Amino acid sequence: LQGVLAERKNAPDALIGADLDGRYRIEKLIGEGGMGQVYEVSHIRLSKSFALKLLHPSLAEDKNMCRSFFREARYASSLEHPNLVSVLDFGEDPGFGGYMVMELADGQLLKAFLSKRSKLSIRKACDIVAQLAEALTYMHQNELVHCDLKPENIVLIPNETAGRRGHLVK
Repeated sequence: LQGVLAERKNAPDALIGADLDGRYRIEKLIGEGGMGQVYEVSHIRLSKSFALKLLHPSLAEDKNMCRSFFREARYASSLEHPNLVSVLDFGEDPGFGGYMVMELADGQLLKAFLSKRSKLSIRKACDIVAQLAEALTYMHQNELVHCDLKPENIVLIPNETAGRRGHLVK
């Protein structure tokens, strides 16, 4: 584990093409934050794509952080709401450490969406906020609090069935 963690510290995209836990093939790096990296992966047997979150190597060595990561995965996997990204699996690979598998929210980050516009229509802004409020209300009803709500963690997914909304917010 130490060798892989050291390699990830220097080059998080060095994992592309690697197989994780005998089930997931790492396809590409989607994003990186303070907690770790998120990769697009394909399930080897199902031929489906998912998002996979790996703890940052420096955090993966911290037992308390690992416990917190798995607690987050357990709680998140119990939630089902159209505006929340579903957590489908989690575990620990001997070579990569702890991971969490989520639905692949194929859309545009709210941060990128906002950066391309000088302003939003009131209708669009209200729609985004309303969908976020619905998700947060559901989480709070389930006694959970989102501690990292920011435009970099919100995805707008084009949705033909959303009618005038046009986007599903996750």
